[in-house]
Amino acid sequence: MRKLTAVLLVIVLCLSLPLHAFAATELTLRLRVGEALLEENYLTIEELELLFNSLFYKVIMDGSTAAYSLHSEKGEMLNLCYRSGLEGFYFSSPLVGERTLYFSTHDAAERIKQEMEAQPAQTPEAYATEASASTTVISMLPTAIAAGLIPAIFQGDSIITEFAQLFSESGALIGGEKTVSEGSFTSEEHDPATQKTVHTFTAADLAALCKDPAFRKLWNDRLQLNESTAEEIFLALEDEFAKSDLIVTRTAYTDGEKECAVLWEIAYTPESEQDTSPFDTYDLKNKITLQTLQKENVTTFTYAARSDLTVIRTGENDPRTYATENTLTVVTDHEAGTISINGRRLDIGSQSDILGELTIGADGAPDGWIGLLKAKGQITAVLDGTQTNGTTDLTLSLLYSANETGAVQKPAEALKPLCTVALQIAPTKASEAMISLADAAPEECMQLLRFSEEELEAEMQLIQGEAMAALMRMMSLMPPELLSMMMNPGTAYGN
Repeated sequence: MRKLTAVLLVIVLCLSLPLHAFAATELTLRLRVGEALLEENYLTIEELELLFNSLFYKVIMDGSTAAYSLHSEKGEMLNLCYRSGLEGFYFSSPLVGERTLYFSTHDAAERIKQEMEAQPAQTPEAYATEASASTTVISMLPTAIAAGLIPAIFQGDSIITEFAQLFSESGALIGGEKTVSEGSFTSEEHDPATQKTVHTFTAADLAALCKDPAFRKLWNDRLQLNESTAEEIFLALEDEFAKSDLIVTRTAYTDGEKECAVLWEIAYTPESEQDTSPFDTYDLKNKITLQTLQKENVTTFTYAARSDLTVIRTGENDPRTYATENTLTVVTDHEAGTISINGRRLDIGSQSDILGELTIGADGAPDGWIGLLKAKGQITAVLDGTQTNGTTDLTLSLLYSANETGAVQKPAEALKPLCTVALQIAPTKASEAMISLADAAPEECMQLLRFSEEELEAEMQLIQGEAMAALMRMMSLMPPELLSMMMNPGTAYGN
């Protein structure tokens, strides 16, 4: 199970890394503790300032390679270097010594397949252990996705955008019903259009897509899977779609190649879990709509999701219906350089609201705020940006305030921040480790997924020694006071 979890982590990391299309960029991240948090007195002022102010984090991105490093004022404490692609990814770090590791998508898929085939019939205890490990991996996905979005900020590609391109190419192969109407389509919400296209497809169409040779070749050429493994994956997808009631409708209004408005409607019922439910019967229906409208220089994006749960409890005849709604609207005025955000979540007995305003200044840096109100408390993020000679400095301050007005309020200037994140973005040169990794080839690297159990065990023993040496060096570069606090954590809670 440990090896399977490691393989899954490899895939998660692979999804989080940048690919290409932008010059070397360095991000320096610092976290500063705020006065409001110091006043809470969870730790002493000295301990908090030492913990947050003595370390900072850097990311350098150059093409398909990225380097992540942790620093103190004494120098670089630790670094990790990656190079990624859909076919696999490379890894180097002092944690593994002089080795350059390579994990191919092909080998990862084969290892997972072998592990699953080798699994014996599980006891409830074993299943619980595996479920816990799987949950740990899944819980890392938001962080991985966030890391993958970093290059998108700089209009660069990542594996996420490459997957999106694959999905886009796959879309042309989906069946279903499509109607195209020519004419004059006008609305106060979007620019005039000359064509309307409605495409509706169901889970059955997606199941049929999994049998399509062109679709299989499109994905398999990029993922480079063994034929038998690919066959199992496509059959599994086909089976899942066959059991679903998913229906998707895409309506697009266009004028030549310009998209004036696009509306997605997605409806589905999750598979019932009657065996684990305390209810006799229940029915959950979900509907999601995504709408993008273009009106001159203004783009309006709206997201709306509704879930309706109908329940008949044991011994009762009357059904009860519970609803949850989420909405979010983002309006971008490209000419004025402004973005407004408005959202709401309605749940059983509770409501939360989001409101925000952002402005892109003449120097190209953003300023503004976003507030989240729940119950009678509001958390606000205030963004302040400046750009000088190609270097962008951003500060994001988190504030908390009581709010009994029932509506999100623009933050008062007198509020003290809980903490402030400072981010500097500047052009730079790729490090030697990144340059070396950019030139690496699979046959020159250590491919642990191809090792036998005995070989892997022996190599991991050596890597553990390298990792220990790297960690000792890292500790030697820590400020003495921080090292003392980490070695004696109980003292941090003396107050």
